[in-house]
Amino acid sequence: MAAYTETYVPTHSDYIRGVFATMRETLNDQQGEERETWIQAMVIGDVALVGVPAEYFTSLGVDIKKRSPFKETYVAELANDYVGYLPDLEGHKLGGYQTWMGLHSYAEPGTGERMADAVVTMLEELAGEETAVSAADVKKK
Repeated sequence: MAAYTETYVPTHSDYIRGVFATMRETLNDQQGEERETWIQAMVIGDVALVGVPAEYFTSLGVDIKKRSPFKETYVAELANDYVGYLPDLEGHKLGGYQTWMGLHSYAEPGTGERMADAVVTMLEELAGEETAVSAADVKKK
C-alpha cells in the first residue's frame, strides 16, 4: 500500500495509510471469522435476476451471465447486505484500494468466484424447476 500511495497520492500517503491502519485495527478481532450473507436468484419469465451483497467486480458478473442457463441474466450488486468490494482473483493480484483489507474490503481472495459458483448453481436449479413446470403444463393440455 505504501508504494501505491506514495506513487499516486504522495501528499496524502501518510494520511491514507493511517486510515487503513485504523480500519485494520477495528477488524483485527474479526480476522479469520466466518461470515454469512445473502445471495439471491429469481426468474421472471425467461429472465433471471441475481442479487449479490457486494461491490462485485464486473468480471464476476460477466462470468455469471456467461454460465447462466437463461437467455437474459441481470446481476444487481449491493443487494440485501454489504460485504464490501469483492474482487476476482486477478483483481487481487493487481492490487489497488479495493483489495486492501479495510471496512470496505475484508473478504478473502476467491470469495467472489465462490459466490459466482453458488449463484450459477442456484440458476441451474431454477432452470430445472422451469423445465419441470413446463413439462407438467404440456402434460395437462
